[in-house]
Amino acid sequence: MAPPPDGLSEQRAGLRDRIRQRQPSDLPLSAYVSGWVQALIQLAVLIGSFWMLQGEVRPGVVLLYSIAFGWAWFAVLMVGHDAMHRAFTPWRWVNEIVAFLTLDCLLFSRAAWLHGHHVIHHARPHSKEDMMYLRGHSLPGDMWNLLRMVLSYLAADFTRLARRSVWHEWLGMGVRIGLFCMLMPFALVPAILSLLFFGNYLGLLSHSLPVDRRSVDPVIRQLRTTWDLYPESFLAALLTGGLNAHVTHHVYPSLPRGAQKWGARVLREEGGSEYRCVQSLMGIWTLFRFRHCSTSEIATIEAIGAGEVMTGFTAHRGTDGVELEPQTYKWMRRHAARVDDHSKLASNPAKRHAMSGRMQQGAKLAAKRSLRLFGVAFVSSSRAYSNATEGRSRMPVDKRVGERRMQQTDFTSSERRLGDRRVHSARAVA
Repeated sequence: MAPPPDGLSEQRAGLRDRIRQRQPSDLPLSAYVSGWVQALIQLAVLIGSFWMLQGEVRPGVVLLYSIAFGWAWFAVLMVGHDAMHRAFTPWRWVNEIVAFLTLDCLLFSRAAWLHGHHVIHHARPHSKEDMMYLRGHSLPGDMWNLLRMVLSYLAADFTRLARRSVWHEWLGMGVRIGLFCMLMPFALVPAILSLLFFGNYLGLLSHSLPVDRRSVDPVIRQLRTTWDLYPESFLAALLTGGLNAHVTHHVYPSLPRGAQKWGARVLREEGGSEYRCVQSLMGIWTLFRFRHCSTSEIATIEAIGAGEVMTGFTAHRGTDGVELEPQTYKWMRRHAARVDDHSKLASNPAKRHAMSGRMQQGAKLAAKRSLRLFGVAFVSSSRAYSNATEGRSRMPVDKRVGERRMQQTDFTSSERRLGDRRVHSARAVA
C-alpha cells in the first residue's frame, strides 16, 4: 500500500492527538453509577435464574431459565471486563475483587483474559491471532469460534495451575467447577449455548464490516474495525454489557459506562467520517446480514445497505421477476454513490458556524428534523402532482394561491427578526 500524502498523514496525526487530549483525567463518581445499576440488574437476573433452575426438570421451563441465565452470565462477565479495564470503579482494589468474582469464579481466569483481550484484541483487532470477532461464516460457525476461544482460555488456566500454584486461581477454578456441576444435567448445555449466542451477537457484532484499508495508527485502526450501536442508550448498554459503545471503548478503554456517551460525542465531532455508528434497527440488521464481509471504503451503514441492494438487483438483472428500467438502475447507482456524502455535506455548516459540540449536536438534530419535514412535503407534493396529471378535475385549485405564485414576488425578512431568531436558536441549543 502506498504511503498517504503528507497532508493526510498530518491530518490523521492531528486526529489522534485531539482525541487523546480530550480524554478526561478525573471523572466524577456519578459517571460510574449507571454501570453499577446495570451490574445489579444483571446480577439479580443471574442469581434469580440460577435459583429457579435448581430442581427444575420441565424442558420448556429449563430452556427459558437457561436462556435468561446465559444472557446474565454474559452480562456479568462484561462487568469483569470493565473491572479489568479499571472502568467499573475508580478504586483499583475494588476492580480487582470484582474482576476475580466475575471472571475467575464464573468462566476463566483474569490472566487468560488479560492476554487474549488486552494484549491481542485491543492491540491487533481483526488480526490472525484475534478471535474476538465473527469469523465462522455461519451461526454455528460463529458459536464454534467463540467456544474455541473459551476452551483455549480454560486450557491456559489448567496449564498455568499445573506449573505454579496460586491460591486465588485454585479458588476460582473450584467455584467454576461447582457452578458447572450445579447446572447439570439439564441446564448446562442450553446455558452455554445461550452464553455463546449472546456473546457473539450482543458483544462481537459491532466488530463486523471492517474497512480493508487498515492503518498503523492505533486510533484509526480501532475506528475502522469497530462500530458504535446506540452509544447513548442505557437499555442498549444494559443488554450488551456496555459493548454497544464498542469503538468508544476501544479508543477510551478506561471510560466507565456512564461517560461513554460523552466519548461517542467526542469521536463523532473529531473523527468525522472515520467514526462509524449505527442508530437504527435497520442498520443493525444490515450489520448482521453482512457480518462476515468487509468494506473497501469508509461508509455509513445506510450507504453500505444501499450499495448492497443495488449490487443484488444488478446481479439478478434479466431474470424472471426482476424487471427494472435502465433509468432505475442508473438512479440506484447514483444513490448508492452519494448517500454517504449527504451526511458529510449537511454536517459542514454545523461545524463551521456552531461554536461548541453541544451547539453542533443541536444544529444537526434541527437539520435532521428539517430533512424529515422536507421528505414529507416532497412525498405529499408528488402525490398531489400525480393526482393532478391523472385528472385535473379531481383536485380543487385555489386561484388566489396560483395567482400569487405567478407573480414571483421576492420575500425578504427584516434583519432585526433574523438576528433575534439566531440569538434565540443559539440559546435554545445551548
